[in-house]
Amino acid sequence: MNLLSRCLISAALLAVALSASAQRTGRSRQGSSDRQRNPVLSTVFQKADSVKYVGTRKITFMTGRGHRSITEKVMRHGWKMRIEYPGETGFSGQVIVENGEHRLRFLPSRKEIRQLPPRRDEILFGLSGVTRTPGQERPTVHTAKGTVIAGVPTKLLVFKTKAGRVEQRMWVSEKHGAILKREVLDHDEEVSTKFEFISIRFNPELPKNTFKIDAPGVKTVTLDEMLARESKALKMTPYRLSDDAKCRLLNVSGINSERFKALVQSYSCRGGRVSLYQLAADVNPERLDRMAGDRYRTHAWKSRGVSFVLIGSVSTDELKSLAKHVKVGHLPHPEPQR
Repeated sequence: MNLLSRCLISAALLAVALSASAQRTGRSRQGSSDRQRNPVLSTVFQKADSVKYVGTRKITFMTGRGHRSITEKVMRHGWKMRIEYPGETGFSGQVIVENGEHRLRFLPSRKEIRQLPPRRDEILFGLSGVTRTPGQERPTVHTAKGTVIAGVPTKLLVFKTKAGRVEQRMWVSEKHGAILKREVLDHDEEVSTKFEFISIRFNPELPKNTFKIDAPGVKTVTLDEMLARESKALKMTPYRLSDDAKCRLLNVSGINSERFKALVQSYSCRGGRVSLYQLAADVNPERLDRMAGDRYRTHAWKSRGVSFVLIGSVSTDELKSLAKHVKVGHLPHPEPQR
């Protein structure tokens, strides 16, 4: 089961680190508190409604096989954003648009547009916000002179724990209120995820259709339809967190390999990001917990012959509480599940 544990952890940590969901659609409590203490970070929030730019940035993140990098072309105006993927990569041809109401992701290979909840923290911070398990201390923010990023002078913000461990670094253009580089560090202070703008131009003229996806004849797919489709492909009865869990479904995917199959759902909950895995294989809870390390918590259990794993940045008690809300989903397609 070692391979399964590695795959689960790698996928979950990537989901928490990149994107694969915002904690909240509004401004976070952490951001509200931090900006009151740090004037540089405050400018990021103050100018969030009006900042406008076109740029190219490189994102690098750690996977189970080492570091991987992708290049994005980014167009932003306030809380709206468009991301394109140039070059020959697995993302080539895809387009992501944040239009203020939804996050739309165009997948040319599947000829569909996926309609997802907005991710305002990604718009603001370039990556999903760093979360901490409840009970951990809030980091202090130290300001220093930054380097020139993409031709723009910056201020450096260093986030440290009470023990002095660096959690993340941000290079901020104080003039424009934009984060031009960000590094997220693991418990050993090694960079696990980062992005950096290679080039950027502020206050450009943007085409009127920038925040729309022009793809005639392409179907728009909702999260409920994605969950129904993935569960059907995996031949699984889909389970999900019920409405009374007070969590918001952010993304759905499936893992269908020769070794194991898993239905994966990402949620935004009150305490942070949580991923729910549903599998036909057994899971070793102790090994899973060791691989998650100090930053993430896991909870695994089995019911009616099905294995479940919850992985997230919330406390273990919260995961156990959420597990009580995992129930058979009722989906509109292809058939309502009974």
